[in-house]
Amino acid sequence: MTTLFTNINSSKFNRDILESIYDGYYEVDGQGHLVLFNASLCEILGLTEAQLVGDGYQKYLSDKAERSLSRMFQMVYNTGRPIKAQDFLYERPDGKQLCLEASATRVINETGFPIGIRGIIRNVTDRNCALQAQRESEQRFRSLFEQNTDAIIQFDLVGNIVDANERTAEFVGYPPAELAGWPFDVFVSTHDAMKIRRSLVYAKTGLCKEYEVRIRHRKGKQIHAHVKTIPILVDDEVTGIYAICRDITSQQHTLETIQRLSVQNTSILQSVGDGICGVDLQGKTTFFNAAAERMTGYRAEEIIGQSLHLFLHHTHADGTKSAFVDCPMHKAIHLGQKREVRNDIFWRKDKTNFPVDYHVTPMLERGKVTGAVLVFRDVTEQRQAEEWLVRSEKLSVVGQLAAGVAHEIRNPLTALKGFLQLAKVQPEKVRDYADIMYSELERIESITNEMLAFSKPHVTQFKPYNIQVLVDGVISLLSSQSLMHNVRFHVDFNHGDALILCEPDRLRQVLINLFKNAMDAMRGGGEVSIRTWLVKEQLHIAVVDHGKGMDPETLRRIGEPFYTTKSNGTGLGVMVCQRIVESHNGFMAWESEMGKGTTVTITLPICEFAGEM
Repeated sequence: MTTLFTNINSSKFNRDILESIYDGYYEVDGQGHLVLFNASLCEILGLTEAQLVGDGYQKYLSDKAERSLSRMFQMVYNTGRPIKAQDFLYERPDGKQLCLEASATRVINETGFPIGIRGIIRNVTDRNCALQAQRESEQRFRSLFEQNTDAIIQFDLVGNIVDANERTAEFVGYPPAELAGWPFDVFVSTHDAMKIRRSLVYAKTGLCKEYEVRIRHRKGKQIHAHVKTIPILVDDEVTGIYAICRDITSQQHTLETIQRLSVQNTSILQSVGDGICGVDLQGKTTFFNAAAERMTGYRAEEIIGQSLHLFLHHTHADGTKSAFVDCPMHKAIHLGQKREVRNDIFWRKDKTNFPVDYHVTPMLERGKVTGAVLVFRDVTEQRQAEEWLVRSEKLSVVGQLAAGVAHEIRNPLTALKGFLQLAKVQPEKVRDYADIMYSELERIESITNEMLAFSKPHVTQFKPYNIQVLVDGVISLLSSQSLMHNVRFHVDFNHGDALILCEPDRLRQVLINLFKNAMDAMRGGGEVSIRTWLVKEQLHIAVVDHGKGMDPETLRRIGEPFYTTKSNGTGLGVMVCQRIVESHNGFMAWESEMGKGTTVTITLPICEFAGEM
């Protein structure tokens, strides 16, 4: 304690007490000069006694703090009313910012005349920071509580509502202010009320609980809610419970819809006649429907999780192994493209195979391939029906060829008969006619060989074959008919040495149909042009006539079963030709214009190992 003015009676103060307190004690005279203070004030302000004494302290105050203290001193000095606490900010010489609290009481002399002010200055920085943090925490909590998209309800330990946020009104239809004191189980069924009561028991032991309930809105609608109860802990003691309720009505409806669609999709998958399988990115089976089980002999549980390729597509028809990287399933997955395959085989559990047509479609999720769906069909009966159609059409063609062949054979037979009759009369001249007779016999043999090759039953067997040999043979077979129709064949083999992997007998049937159609289109005779060319390892064979052509409607219906413009036609010829060409991985195209003629183009892949032949 320091006293600087002799007119202050220091005996009035207990110096030991003032020096022992942590708060700063001060006295100022009527002019605001500091005349008495303790050591704690120096410590709080970070100033020495010399810096504080008199009005020296004022230069260490900010303008705002100086004005605040000056107003306080003047008000207390003039009115005599003490001020218990007034805060002001102070910056110590070391730069530390403090929040100080000052009290002030007027000091009077023996005659009652005011002579100064005395009071306490306390450092409340930590307290104010704690209070500010508490206020901010309460504000953040209240903001979180009120602005939360979930309904938040505070319960007491009995289960009555203490507080609720605005979102709660959307669940129950009552404003939060009206809910205080209500038991929440009035908004739920008896069954769900039991869930809430059990969660309260859990919360009292400090445990959280999650469950789902249906909340009855004031207007009668049901809200499906997910509820999480959380104990409110104060000094490790549970004082209440928060229930956070989230509206999952739309999610529940979506889930129910998904489940319903899943049941429907499963029913569809199990009822369709085609085999349907799913694979993931590694080619492992994810689903396998009843039709697939029936056709392959495998049960779904045997194959799900296993490589579908190793079960169904491990070996080609010729006995060579089929690698997964070459499988259409692998290509569909890794290229993200749909693949369609005809005339392949799958293997059954009993190690037998069956013919299939199938397509593989990649499964996409958010633009990324996650697997593939394989849809396949056992085409055994279809292939048998196609074979029957081919044989039927072949017999029809054979019947039509018979007259021409008979005419073609009759000519050399007539010549031979004449030479034999001549030989009876002039035996010595037989040698002169031998070469002519032998030539006529070779002609007959050639015609009968072509006829037999076309009409005899055949075993399906693909082999490399020269296209020029095939075309020349068909022209030879139809030569007599072409003469009768006054039709000439003009052939332009740009790639006569090209080999195609084919069944020669079946392609011969296609060419016979096309050549005969071209001849039929030119009733008055003319020229049928046949030319070949190669583009990107594909052989194109064009048959061009200069007949009356086809109108757009007829052209559109080309290939329809039983559709024909001929009075004696079956309407199956073009369809059979298309099937045969497709079975060779090729296709056919028609171009026609009324009055100018028709062009039919067959496109077939050339034999990959033609260079080795």
